[in-house]
Amino acid sequence: MGALVAVCGPAGVGKTALVTEWLRGLAAEGELPGGVLFADLSRRSGVGDVLGRWLRELGGSVPDALSERMARWRAITAGRGLAVFIDAAQRGGEVRALLPGAGCLTVVTSRRVLPELAEDAEVYRLGWLTDRAVADWLRRALAPGSTAGLAALAVACRGLPLVAGLVAGVLEGRPQWSASDLAGELLPPCGTSDVGEERVAVPPRETMRLALDVAYRALAQQDAGAAACYRRLGDLPRGVLDAGLISAVTGADAELAGGYLDLLHDRGLVDAVGEDLFTVGESVHRHAGEVSRAVDGEGTRSGAVRRYLEGVGAGLERLGGDPAGEVEWLAPRWETLVGAVHAVHAGAAAGLDALVVRLAAGLWPGWRLFAPWAAMTSCQRMALDAARRLGDAAAELAAHQALAVGLHGLGGGDAALAALSATAGLAGRHGARAARAQALHDLGRIHGERGETGEAREVLNEALELRLGLGDERGAALTRIELALAVLGPGGEPAEEQAVQAGRWLQEAREVLLAHGDSFGAARALAVLGEATAHSAAPMAGLQLLRQAGEEFARLRCPDWQGRCLLRAAALAQHLGRAEEARRLFLRARQFTPGLPAGDTPACLARLGTPAS
Repeated sequence: MGALVAVCGPAGVGKTALVTEWLRGLAAEGELPGGVLFADLSRRSGVGDVLGRWLRELGGSVPDALSERMARWRAITAGRGLAVFIDAAQRGGEVRALLPGAGCLTVVTSRRVLPELAEDAEVYRLGWLTDRAVADWLRRALAPGSTAGLAALAVACRGLPLVAGLVAGVLEGRPQWSASDLAGELLPPCGTSDVGEERVAVPPRETMRLALDVAYRALAQQDAGAAACYRRLGDLPRGVLDAGLISAVTGADAELAGGYLDLLHDRGLVDAVGEDLFTVGESVHRHAGEVSRAVDGEGTRSGAVRRYLEGVGAGLERLGGDPAGEVEWLAPRWETLVGAVHAVHAGAAAGLDALVVRLAAGLWPGWRLFAPWAAMTSCQRMALDAARRLGDAAAELAAHQALAVGLHGLGGGDAALAALSATAGLAGRHGARAARAQALHDLGRIHGERGETGEAREVLNEALELRLGLGDERGAALTRIELALAVLGPGGEPAEEQAVQAGRWLQEAREVLLAHGDSFGAARALAVLGEATAHSAAPMAGLQLLRQAGEEFARLRCPDWQGRCLLRAAALAQHLGRAEEARRLFLRARQFTPGLPAGDTPACLARLGTPAS
């Protein structure tokens, strides 16, 4: 574990802003070469989902089991020099599960000191600012002619940095407002609060609400479009926003929408979390929703949600199957997108079923990249219900199939097999041959993983026949890879003629996948071909193919598959008596494969097994 810093204090005292500014400074000075990763635990993000998102942002794969994710996370981050910012933590156990490897910095914010971290962390406790400190800060932040009455305004801020930032933004945007008048706006009707103990008793949430009321009124006077944009923030799920999504929601063009976000940022109402990416704090989100309900009709608000979801769908469709683009676009927005699907379902507004189906399908790259299986199964169940209400058989089949993949990811092998069997039957009744072929392909893959090679080969042969009949060259190639794996068997020793037959399938599959631009599938075919070649009395050729496959996976940023190839190549080199090469390959594999046994390399490889000669 690297350095651990805990920043504690009441709501509104400025913990998040302080840590954000500190980390930004460290990054600017080159102290964080690995960058900064962020998680807001106030959004009920599960530890497993956070780890999955972070692993993908770093180009890693996402194991199913939480313990494996934690191990891979610590292995992949060790020595990277990155910072992890965990905001709004409530339990120390969650934080410990998210700690990166050695050589990294972890910063945690919480409202109280978390006892599970107290011994290991460098703890900083933040309290209210003094009136003098607030006044000094406002004096530095504002233009020289705007400082009259700052003493009264500082008292009205109740020592809350966030409130001070809001009122500074108001005075900057509305210079005709005086600090004294603004102080009167912030004082509650029952009277004033002075320094000392009495001020602590004033609820910070009420002070924050009064400041947001003032900030919104100033914004509405300055720019009606930006004020409408602010209200829309309360209608949408909390998460990361950009000009494209705001454009979709407000109807403004992207340049004007970007201007709205910049103005809201200047006024302290949204936080920048990346280049042209913004997020909304809990207090602002709650206040914007209250203002929206008071000002706008239900039609306006539900229309905003619909347009937001349509904007999300358009963003997903623009990805065009580009894996690198999918990671870059989805990573910061992932929790927002999953929340959007849940918001649609909870709204139960007429006509949104088609959007639920569209989004659940469009989020498929995210399911594949981030592997949040619990969220996937939940969303696909929603899509299944929506497809049934729409009477859309194709969408129902797609949701059935994706649900089975999610169930399998959760470790529910029997449930996944049952769901896939039901999908194959449904597809057969509807004459959907392509959907039936996909369901049979997935059935065969799961049977193969479970070592049920007879069942795997039976359903995979039917899937292959269907795909060849449909002219689906790429699908047939992928099924041939699974057939080859079933023939080779998990850890088994196939006859040489079976290995030769599997090799022919794999060579053909690789050629087809390369022709179709499926680089990942082609690399996977090459890796399995290396295994088959080693089993067919050509172990040196098999070793070369495994090393080549590892290089291809490295270029594709798939470290888990790179590690698998290196590990199998190490085992094969050990079997061939090439001890030094085996050692080098094994040590490289350990960089990508957490959980490998420690100790003497030959003994480790012997326990892992080697291909038969």
